[in-house]
Amino acid sequence: MRIPDSIWMGLFAIAGLSMLVVGFQLRKLGRSEAVIATILGATFSGVIFMISDLDRGGEGFTTLDNRPFFALEAMVDPQATPGKD
Repeated sequence: MRIPDSIWMGLFAIAGLSMLVVGFQLRKLGRSEAVIATILGATFSGVIFMISDLDRGGEGFTTLDNRPFFALEAMVDPQATPGKD
């Protein structure tokens, strides 16, 4: 199942607003912290990259084995068909 576009837009909006607020606060304090801004940008970029990579399902850099998820689903709901959404 893919992440809906509205969730992606919300994720990018939250990331952008967060970075804007941190930058505004640093400027208000009268300091220019290039290291903090770089770390913040790299962290947000890394998280968004990981989410998008896991969303591709079986492609990309990170792949997951779905068998543990199916086993958990069978334990929670014994009537469920594995892999059926």
